[in-house]
Amino acid sequence: MIVDRKLFSDSMLPALRRALVLALAVGASTCLGADAIGVLPDTGQTTCFAPDYSAVPCEEATTGDASALPRQDARFGRDALAALGQLPKVGGGEYGFDYTRICANGDAEGTGSCPNGPPLPADVEHPAPNDWACLRDNVTGLVWSLGNAIGTTWAEASSTAPGSFIHRANTSARCGLSAGWRLPVRREGYSLMSAGRQLPSVEPAYFPILSTTLTGKSFWTTDVDMTWYPEAWNHVVFFDWAGTGSYNCRDVIPGHPKCALPPPGSNGRWESSVLLVNGVWRSASPSISEPRWQVRADGLAVSDSATGLMWDRCTWGQTGTTCDGEGQLFRHWNDAMQVSGLANQMRHRGYYDWRVPNARELESLVETDTARPAIDVNVFPNTAQELYWTSTQKPVLPTVSNQAWCVGFREGIVGNCMKAVDANLTPNRSPVRLVRGGNPYGMVDAIAERLFLADFDDEAHP
Repeated sequence: MIVDRKLFSDSMLPALRRALVLALAVGASTCLGADAIGVLPDTGQTTCFAPDYSAVPCEEATTGDASALPRQDARFGRDALAALGQLPKVGGGEYGFDYTRICANGDAEGTGSCPNGPPLPADVEHPAPNDWACLRDNVTGLVWSLGNAIGTTWAEASSTAPGSFIHRANTSARCGLSAGWRLPVRREGYSLMSAGRQLPSVEPAYFPILSTTLTGKSFWTTDVDMTWYPEAWNHVVFFDWAGTGSYNCRDVIPGHPKCALPPPGSNGRWESSVLLVNGVWRSASPSISEPRWQVRADGLAVSDSATGLMWDRCTWGQTGTTCDGEGQLFRHWNDAMQVSGLANQMRHRGYYDWRVPNARELESLVETDTARPAIDVNVFPNTAQELYWTSTQKPVLPTVSNQAWCVGFREGIVGNCMKAVDANLTPNRSPVRLVRGGNPYGMVDAIAERLFLADFDDEAHP
């Protein structure tokens, strides 16, 4: 879809934008496979920061291309609309998140026999028909069970045998779904996390079980660690911080360098908790057969049909279609954020709306079935294995943040980087990869009040 800015006055664009967001929020979407990337939830970040890490309003003076910290995360997307009170939602939830509680009988809260604010079941494995048993994410389209915090082995968690977690969910038609219940992939679990929260990283009003199991409670995913011990180690997710990069052994394996002994204080087993999901991730692409990656004719930019994002093919500082040379490394987050302003001033690759990606966007490039680097090197050649900067900050105190989220392409983790050199720590030296655009759920620029459906003044690269 291409929108010609000349057809609309500036006063019309905010209304048009809101109409598009509303239409997409309630409309049907094409689905991809369970591990596919699709419409991305926003990060949950609604605060912009000054160079001294104090919170400031997300205004042109503080986040414009001429500012010290251009195009910060909180300026864009669903979170920005929510902060302005302009985001229509199907259900509820903080920031740009949008959730609907589902009763065990499949009715959404406030419909059929499912009351508003349905009660939590006394037994999450055997809820009554009118008990709250699931949650629908209205952005991704996935349906989640409430979760079970009981520690269990990988064999028990992944089993489909009679009496297993998955078998019980299917045979009881949990939340009206009699098939398709499974453990999530890591990225699906990450989609629930909010960078606007910590301890927990999920909203307790919608995730009561996940938000009250913070003392070492991990949840199984089906992603195998491809870096160190693929024969024995799985990714797990915690819901205390909005990051990834934790693992658990699938079993006690005598003689194994990591899994030979059970963890201290355990009951002799490697255990994590169970969180089941159902459905497939909603895609931004109108065609399920469309290839995900589309390299531009000149080989310098890549479009992602699943998310709607366009990426610089190279790390900042590399050249050519094979991304020759070493990308520039930045020791300070403030310096890394300046890259987008410079890129836009020079109309990098022909555009002027580049930005440093948020954590959710950059993580979408991770290929979890490979490592070192954990990215498709045919699409993004010569990608560094360091942690890459994102525009998403990690809140440490209510008004101060000295860390930012980074995405590493050795293991594909989402971790934190110090935003400035600390004399007591080894300084970060992290590269940048720029992004522009996005699917219609995340295109809104709350400062410029325009749609990122196209580069309106440049038709050279539609």
